[in-house]
Amino acid sequence: MKKVYIPYFKDKLVTAMTEYRDNEIKSEAAISELGKRITLKVEDRDDLSRDILKSDMSGLSILKIDLALHPGTLGRYFTTLVGILDQVYEELTEKVFNTGDSGVADVDDRSEFQEFLKQVKNSEMPFTLILDDPLANSQNLYAPDPNMKIVTHERTWQQNEDLGLNDMNVESYSDNTKDGDTKTQRS
Repeated sequence: MKKVYIPYFKDKLVTAMTEYRDNEIKSEAAISELGKRITLKVEDRDDLSRDILKSDMSGLSILKIDLALHPGTLGRYFTTLVGILDQVYEELTEKVFNTGDSGVADVDDRSEFQEFLKQVKNSEMPFTLILDDPLANSQNLYAPDPNMKIVTHERTWQQNEDLGLNDMNVESYSDNTKDGDTKTQRS
């Protein structure tokens, strides 16, 4: 495990387990007040070589091919954009599309979607990738970039609920003692 300082980024912890070909990135910073949405226009193969730090709570979508992955779907990665697209393709092909009984129409739809995803990851068609991260831990290492737009936004009530933030009291909270007296705890 290694703490990594990258200028203009939150503190990160990087762990590498080469035996299992896995790496893990964890934010070491406090929860952000605002979420972050990164919109990246991909126009050619060079755009796919961008390094991306995708947090586990980040949703990923490519509207052109109707791809929408909810937060937590892929986990967290530090990789290139093509690495993320390869992971999406592999996860969908091996774990989603090859399970269960399906009709002919489903198989045709899946094949068509897989073909669109192949075109996207091979940069055969321009597309826009959106990372919507309610904790603002996802980052693009090539900021500023004319093909990238970063917008901070307030989290929705549902995003706060999913993160367990709606009912969290971090101000002076109390603990009832056996005597019925209330003691205020401070951290």
